[in-house]
Amino acid sequence: MQEARIRSLLITVAAAVATFIFASCNSSEDPVPQHTWLVGLEKVGSATSGQIIFGASIIGLSELADHVKYDATIYRMVYRTSFNDREVEASGIVGIPVDFQGALPIISIQHGTIIRKSDAPSRNVDDYLLFSAMATTGMITLIPDFLGFGESENIFHPYYIEEWEARPVVDMIKAAVELMADSAWTWNNKLFLTGYSEGGYVTMATHKFIQEHPEEGLTVTASAPAAGAYDIIHMKDYFFSLDTYHEPFYLAYVFQAYKNTFNWDKPLTAFFQEPYATLIPGLFSGILSGSEINLQLTEVVNDYLNPVMHETFETNPEYSELRKALMENSLTDWVPETPMRLYHGTADITVPYDNTLATYQQLKENGAGNSLELISLEGATHATGLIPMMKDMVPWIMTMKD
Repeated sequence: MQEARIRSLLITVAAAVATFIFASCNSSEDPVPQHTWLVGLEKVGSATSGQIIFGASIIGLSELADHVKYDATIYRMVYRTSFNDREVEASGIVGIPVDFQGALPIISIQHGTIIRKSDAPSRNVDDYLLFSAMATTGMITLIPDFLGFGESENIFHPYYIEEWEARPVVDMIKAAVELMADSAWTWNNKLFLTGYSEGGYVTMATHKFIQEHPEEGLTVTASAPAAGAYDIIHMKDYFFSLDTYHEPFYLAYVFQAYKNTFNWDKPLTAFFQEPYATLIPGLFSGILSGSEINLQLTEVVNDYLNPVMHETFETNPEYSELRKALMENSLTDWVPETPMRLYHGTADITVPYDNTLATYQQLKENGAGNSLELISLEGATHATGLIPMMKDMVPWIMTMKD
């Protein structure tokens, strides 16, 4: 899904401003009281407002630089969540503005697709400099690792599975609320969500989850999902219509995640041809990146997918379980009740623009009002849409945060 190109952009930013953030580190854990969700904190860095302004300016993101007012301290957070009805510990990074006076909003920023365990935000904070910088605008900034990474890396990541993508984000937010309750910071009860690519899907799934579970005690102020594959049935139709697809690891990741998470005993040969069916489990050990996995797969759809599945997916009882799962994890059966802006590049062929357009139209048909907007990023691809999305998203959220 071209996430490597997006990470390369962030790494370039980090190289250009070597002292941009995370210049000071220590390995000691700060003690915290006993909590329901929060397990522990470890300081992993700090940033000055001047460093953030400089870094944002050199990549043309003055929209962020214009709102920077504070220095920030960055922590690694460990917290409790659940997966398949058992308690697990998960992790992520938290940015906190220094010397802020008053009540703070929370923003949770969901990252794009990763496979390597070393790419988790809490393991490789340098790749997330651009996102962590939101803390300097006066917001508690969360970047969850997701299940399958960081503290929970023994789990196979439940990729594009609604409940287990949303649940750890919600529980990290609740851990942050506990942290603020036992500190000098207070929460102003405003909560923002945003993310790109898989992070866009997770953002929408989290907004939906919070809205449908008022017992969690949270309300989304606004969300900004970008370039996500929200309608997974639409994505399946898109893949099946192609002769070639340039990111074949994406297909394998979805099938492997569904097989593992739902404990399906169906062999991968039901979905993929050999030698790929045999190769796939080993490719997703957490060592290789998506681009490295692509080198061992094929872009030719007819050589990659099991031809029986490719030709009879809609009617064959063999695939009824998968059809049901894809439908249940598509985010098209709800109505957002608070503001949401959907962003997508019109030249995106990795996750096509039409997927967001179809989702937008379906949510409107479901009853979504004027608070649901579609922001088309003209000419942007999956790799180039992030910065123009942030140029619009940051000022929009800043108008609501106080």
